[in-house]
Amino acid sequence: MASEARGMTRKHQLLFWPILVLIVVLVPSLLLEVGVRLGAMRVSNDMFLQFGRVNSFFTKLTVDGRDFYQVASRDVYRERNTTFAAVKDPGTFRIFCLGGSASAGWPHPPEQIYSAYLAQALQQVYPARKVEVINVGAHAYSAYRVRLIFDEIIEFAPDLIIIYSGNNEFLERRAYQVEPRWYDPFARLLNLSVAYRVLRGSVIGRRLFPENTLSDSERDHVAYDLWSKVQRLPLALRQDRQQFERVQTHYALSIESMAADAGKSGVPVLLLTVPVNLRDWAPNASVNSNAPTESLRWRADYVAGRGALLRNDTTTAVAKLQRAAEAEPEHADSHFYLARALEVARDLPASARHYSMARDLDRNPNRASSAFNESVRRTAEKYAHVQLVDADAVFRAASAPFSPGFDLFLDYVHPTVRGNRLLAAEVFDAIVQQKYIGEIPAVVSFAHRPKTDDGVRGAYQDASDYDMQRTLLMLLVVNQYEPAALKARSLARAEGALAVLGPEKAKVVLDALAVFPEVVDAERRRLLGEDVAASAAALGSKLEAFFGTTFPSYAKFVRQLPEGEQRGSREFLSRYLLLAADPRQ
Repeated sequence: MASEARGMTRKHQLLFWPILVLIVVLVPSLLLEVGVRLGAMRVSNDMFLQFGRVNSFFTKLTVDGRDFYQVASRDVYRERNTTFAAVKDPGTFRIFCLGGSASAGWPHPPEQIYSAYLAQALQQVYPARKVEVINVGAHAYSAYRVRLIFDEIIEFAPDLIIIYSGNNEFLERRAYQVEPRWYDPFARLLNLSVAYRVLRGSVIGRRLFPENTLSDSERDHVAYDLWSKVQRLPLALRQDRQQFERVQTHYALSIESMAADAGKSGVPVLLLTVPVNLRDWAPNASVNSNAPTESLRWRADYVAGRGALLRNDTTTAVAKLQRAAEAEPEHADSHFYLARALEVARDLPASARHYSMARDLDRNPNRASSAFNESVRRTAEKYAHVQLVDADAVFRAASAPFSPGFDLFLDYVHPTVRGNRLLAAEVFDAIVQQKYIGEIPAVVSFAHRPKTDDGVRGAYQDASDYDMQRTLLMLLVVNQYEPAALKARSLARAEGALAVLGPEKAKVVLDALAVFPEVVDAERRRLLGEDVAASAAALGSKLEAFFGTTFPSYAKFVRQLPEGEQRGSREFLSRYLLLAADPRQ
């Protein structure tokens, strides 16, 4: 009996420790989980990244006894004071427009964006309904961040959601897990816990797992994105094949998850493909993959082809650049300048193919790729409540027989006034055809009546918005030197432009005018066979001084680069002018 008692005691002791662990660890965890859920805390549930607790993008206001929501996030352009009723008026049809800055209409004033044009046109053909078109596009937001906004606006009784997103998927530095780990099943199980996701996205989580934990309210590494384009540095997310595949998968799943969740709430979706500037925006970064000897042969053809293009020797230009593209099939610039040569030769279908390839091969991309648009089309086909608006095809048709360029875009992705009207018209047609708002007894067409600035100047024009043009100049000087030189020259010559800008902003225009035409001229002379090595150092110093004074954060960025990536503007300019000894750089 005594031995049996001792055996029972040992069993009790063995049971004691698991029970203690359950009490000490599991019970507080369960209480924390219940508390977090009851507290209605908004927590992201991204399949690849952790954000933790997500702050509201809106604030609640009470005016004359009625509750309203107003955009509070600076990323969602809170200066526009976008406001809507917490409870819709009877008969109201509420549309939310989601996406990045292109969807938001940046850098146009709020009355000159596609959603404003759409709201006016819809209200004209549905006078008996109150139509709200609420644009909550966010600056430099990737699809996984757009999803954070979606998770909130789905609670605001939308009748239709428009998603136009895909240009910012490589913006933030991060690393995707590509190799399976033994504890992955446990990690996925833990991720079902809201409390765990809060902790993973906390400050502690960001320190322990910096590669895939981001802040919900701050776009991480935006400065790196900007200055890496100045240096034409390839991004690891694009260079590494497995990381690149994860980016594409993450984008597709982010778009599809929004579409699926909208369907669960009974909300139809208009899903837009993403048009971009193909013709007039050179790739941000190109890479050579061959051995040095082969790359030297590639460079001889590349330089000869671009020089022939400048001399209007189209036949030679096409032949040399074709050889260069075949020798280095993933070198984005080779395809870009081949596209230009083919365009001059009037082989426009081939030109369009190579412009698209140049965009897709960019190693520091900030334009939606062909693969992204294909994933949008697949999602639209998959769900009955999702209607495709093929804006990419619409812009291509509008620019035909050429590829879309500065005729429809202010820069690389942001549409002109004409481009915003095209978007609005196509979305308008989809809404009317799908009868989302209701039946219309007669056939109607999109109509937008421009508002005049005053009785003298008439309707708004992009070219006359000098402050916006100066903003575009700041984008162009990053690495689009020829358009930057043209923009600086046009602003300096425009009557009254510098006076409107004021001394500080006008100085940037004049400083750019003193540098970039000279850089462009040096490149042209180098491509035509002149030796510009002697002047490259002095020109590099001017370029470095421009970036140092215009963008004070540039010098700090260069200092923070990994040792292998550090190089000043002087060295970079030598590489830009094809003077570097190592052709693989």
